[in-house]
Amino acid sequence: MGRERARMDGDGRPGRGHGTPPPPAAALADKVEWLIGNLWPATAPPPRNNVETAAAIARATGEDISSTTVWKLRTGRQDNPQLRTLTALATFFGVPIGYFGFAGESAPIDDDLTFRALRREVDDGVVRPEVLRALVDLSPQARWVVDEMILATARADRERRAAGGPAQPSSPRATARSKAARAAGASRSRSRGPT
Repeated sequence: MGRERARMDGDGRPGRGHGTPPPPAAALADKVEWLIGNLWPATAPPPRNNVETAAAIARATGEDISSTTVWKLRTGRQDNPQLRTLTALATFFGVPIGYFGFAGESAPIDDDLTFRALRREVDDGVVRPEVLRALVDLSPQARWVVDEMILATARADRERRAAGGPAQPSSPRATARSKAARAAGASRSRSRGPT
């Protein structure tokens, strides 16, 4: 279990990945952000910012990619990068270059990426295998109810994130880290005394 993955918001701050890939017609920025949040390679240390993201991609692919390029891609300020940049991203994240293409080209790839991201979540202990087995065993009517609940929850979560709502930890492990970090911060504040 326990592989740390990149979770950064578009401005380079740690953030959360999104469960399903953006729709095939989504902006390049949404696709890049989804890859960083969901398919960051286990062999690369999780980045804390765009500088570390660019360095990891350059190290793994040999392609010189700047932190500014990463920032532009993630924020939508660059929506037509050079082929070598897209090739480096595709290589680093292990996706076909067609993922960055037109909707007709990328649509078939999205389902595969969703399953890969789900497999990672199972491997990391974020999604329990017994939950997936139980889902498969449900009657079609019960599965429909669960489907609707999941879709409604995902919609509400996207709306909360878009409105700048509080970040939710991505796993029980992340919850424990978050609590430990808050406790350490409180302890440092108390040791400094009043300001």
